[in-house]
This record gives sequence, C-alpha cells and structure tokens, in this order.
Amino acid sequence: MDQHTFLFNAELIDLSDSTHHPFLSNLQGNILKAHARRFTRNIFLGFHASCQREIKATIARLAQDSTNEYWWTDLRITSAFRQMEQSNIKHTIPSSTFFNLFFSARGYEFFDITPPNDPAFQIGMGESLEWPSYVQSDLIKNLKEGPAGVKNTLRASLKTGQINKGKWIYPYDQDIHAMILLANSEEPALEAAEKNICQLFKPLSNLIHVERGSRLPPNDQGNSTEHFGYVDNISNPIFFKQDYEKAKARELPAQFDKHNPKASLSLVLVDDPYGGENAYGSYLVFQKLEQNVKRFSDQIDQLRERLGISKELAEAFVIGRFKDGTPVIMSSISGMNPPPNNFNYYEDEWDNDNVGMRCPLHAHIRKMNPRRGLYRDNRIVRRGITYDDRTCSSKFLPKHSQEASSLPEEHVGILFMCFQSNIGKQYEALIKEWGLQGTPKSDVGADPILAFNDGSHHDSVEQNWPLRWGGMKPIQQKEALPWNHVIRNLGGGYFFAPSLSFLKSLPSFP
Repeated sequence: MDQHTFLFNAELIDLSDSTHHPFLSNLQGNILKAHARRFTRNIFLGFHASCQREIKATIARLAQDSTNEYWWTDLRITSAFRQMEQSNIKHTIPSSTFFNLFFSARGYEFFDITPPNDPAFQIGMGESLEWPSYVQSDLIKNLKEGPAGVKNTLRASLKTGQINKGKWIYPYDQDIHAMILLANSEEPALEAAEKNICQLFKPLSNLIHVERGSRLPPNDQGNSTEHFGYVDNISNPIFFKQDYEKAKARELPAQFDKHNPKASLSLVLVDDPYGGENAYGSYLVFQKLEQNVKRFSDQIDQLRERLGISKELAEAFVIGRFKDGTPVIMSSISGMNPPPNNFNYYEDEWDNDNVGMRCPLHAHIRKMNPRRGLYRDNRIVRRGITYDDRTCSSKFLPKHSQEASSLPEEHVGILFMCFQSNIGKQYEALIKEWGLQGTPKSDVGADPILAFNDGSHHDSVEQNWPLRWGGMKPIQQKEALPWNHVIRNLGGGYFFAPSLSFLKSLPSFP
C-alpha cells in the first residue's frame, strides 16, 4: 500500500497492531485522539529574522526522542505513539506535559520553504475567509508569483466579509510564525513547562503570546461543559478501533446504526511534503471565541416567552441538544445519560424531521453536522477548550437558578481548535456556506451561534422556530433575535502540524 492510499483506510486503526507504530511515531499527537489534559497553554511565536539557524536547531532538538530516563519530565514534541504510551500508564507516573508544534504559512516562508499546498492555509485565515473557495483555487492556479503573490492580490482588493482582521485583538493582527500547544492535568507542572518554553524562545522571537485554557468543572453527570452550560465534544470522528468500541458501548442499545462516527485517516491527515516515508500532517484552525453568557441567557428567555415553551426546550432548540447533551431530535425533555450520538434527522419514519418540528433546521449541531452521507467528508475534528481571562480565579457552571446579573458578558469563551485535511472543504465550508446560508436545506437561515459579532453582519437573524415540540405539520413562527452578539471572534489563524521527521530535519533545509 502506497503512502497516499494508506490514508483511505476502510478499517479503523488497531493500536495493538505494531505495524502502525512507525506511522504513529512520526505523527504528532492530539490529531487522531484528544490529549485529554485539563489545562492548556497556546504559545504564539513570531521569530527574529536574524535567528533562522538557531530556531531551526532548537525546533529539531524539541522533535528528537527524549534521552531522559524520566521522559515525562523532559519537554519534547509528543508523537501519537508516545501519547498512546502515556495514556496506557498515566495512572502509574506523574502527570506528563503534552506538546504540539504547528507552523503557519508565514512560518514556512520564514524558513524559505514553500508552505503545504492547501489554498486557504497558504493565504491565511484573515484573507481566506473573505473569499469563496473557487476564487482562491483559481488564483492559486493562475498567478505565477505563488502564495505570497496570491495573498498580496487578495489584500489589494479585500472586501468586508465574515472576518474583519482589523477588529482582531493582539497578537492575531500580527504575523505569527508558529504556535506551541502545551497541556497537563496538573497546573503547576504546566506553568513550569510554559516558563521553560518561553525562556527558550525569548532570545529568538519578537513576539511571544500565551493563551491559557482550562476545562470547566463537570456537570452533575460528570461531563465537561462550555460557558453556555452545554456538554461539549460529544460527537467527533473516531479513528482508532479501541475508541470506537468504547463509544459504541456507551450507546443504548450498543450500536451505531443511525450515525456512525467512524472516519478514515484522509478526513484529517495529508502527506507531509517534506517528511519522507510514513510522514503525515494535518491542518489546524485556531480561533479565540468570546462568549457573552448573559446575552445568551437573556435571548433564551426572550425566545421562551415568544414561543410559549420551557426555558430548557428553548435552550435545546438553539443548540440542538439540551444542556446535558440529550438530542432534542430524540426527546422533548433532558435526562438521557450518557448523551446519545447514534441519531440522525432524515433516514427513517421517526427520525425524519425535514420540517424541523423536533430539531430546528438552523440548530447549531444540525447545521454543523447534518449527519448525512453526503456531508461526512466535511466533518472536522474538534480539539478546543474553554478559557477564562477574568482576574477572579473562581470557575462556575451556568445553571437555571443563577442570577442573570452574575453571568459574564466578556473575557470567557472557547479556544477553538479543529484538525482537517482540507480547510476550504471542511472548516470554511461550515463557516461560510453552512453556518450562514441554507444548509441542510435552502432558506434555513443562519446558525444563531456562528453569526459572529464582528460588525460585518446585521444585528439580528430571522429564524423559523417550532411553537411546540413534535408533530408532522410545520406549525412555526418567524422570529428575529440578535443572536450574532453571543459570540465575538477575537482572532485566530491557520496552521499545519508537520511530521516529526520534518521537524528533526529542519536544519538541513537551506
């Protein structure tokens, strides 16, 4: 099997099969399976132009296999194979620090290396999201000056679109060359690792910025949530046989006959053009998304009053799940634990909800994952975490009984991260085409969560909301609410997770 064919695997990867270990040893961790740590640090770097040789050597050392007998204390980029080893023995050793390293297209250009050939990646997030995918592809094919020329051409005639980079906060309005992700379930150990990395790169960089992520306390069922109070990261593609069997066992009954989370490696991996044999990487999207929790709660109250339904059902209509993860397509009340993932919206008599009477057509999870065969190749692999930038260290879990005045309006949100093999086909399709237009059907309207508050869209979006749950006739009411104010996009970027073999060989590139 050649290297490219390997990505289109029909069967899931079996971690007990040693023939996969070389592949996993050369792939960065966190792509095929989440690192599962509680705390994170995203460290953004802009390199000094005069330090190219020293930076190459430093990165190559970080990619080498650890020589420390106590390897969990030795900072090295974590391979997928090392991540598997750490997971197997995590209860018998001190908490280990997980380590990823990513380059932006500007980072590759800093090293005088042509960036991997995803058009959106080469152009960059701020410019790429302004333009339809077919325009990007046409420019990439026809402009002889390459990615830099494409970027300059686009910048020369930029129009206001979904992303207005002028409204991004520091450092996302700057040229970022690399991002390092550190993660640990013990915050003191993570802080020590952060300090070591920042000291290492301080002489080599003119920009060092750190974002701090942390999981919120679990809900009453023990599931992690985000700041609006919903269980998060329930549905993600699965690549390993062992993970699939565990996920199937959580379903009642234990099967995936309506929605199968299996995925081939091609969904998330591409050949690393500079890594040699068994070398793969993945494109990463990062965004800092601020959540206005008070406004979200207020608008839920407005929706509840206008439709004459319970607050709990109004919350479920907006997201597509109740706060405990129960899919609203399956139930008019919460209480399904563990949260099911084996459901769809179309395929049999009970699930067929083409008019959105049990789950509105514009509900967030329905827009982002229509759960139909046609859209399976557009799925993304989410790896984000919540953040809280307030000076107060106390964390909270939003509850119905909480006073609205105590809910935050800023400084909390999600450090959104997702992996994919094609940014335009996956992430940008969700944001530019599905989130704001008529997917899964025409005239559906915008996803109320993804209408970012960046000044480039109307203050409200009109939606068709059911007046009650269920039924076969479209008894609906049209309501306009300013949903775009619940999320503010503070900035982000596109990155690539290179193979370890490329990072080790970086000093050999002229």
